[in-house]
Amino acid sequence: MIESPLIEELLEQVRIEAGRHCILRVLAARFGSVPDDLIQMLNAIRDDQKFDVLINCAALCPDLEVSRQRLQAGR
Repeated sequence: MIESPLIEELLEQVRIEAGRHCILRVLAARFGSVPDDLIQMLNAIRDDQKFDVLINCAALCPDLEVSRQRLQAGR
């Protein structure tokens, strides 16, 4: 298999966008609209490995404030 830094970078960007999309969908399904500050915090995260923890938090957190605190810690 040919390794390409450009392909790896593109794949990482796809994983990041997919992670953001999943978290936003879970939060919106559970709590309705997602506040802009949460979206901005989520957009600032560039490490796709953090999304696993954040997706679990979005699915299990009791309210948006807990999700906000986790996002702030994940930055």
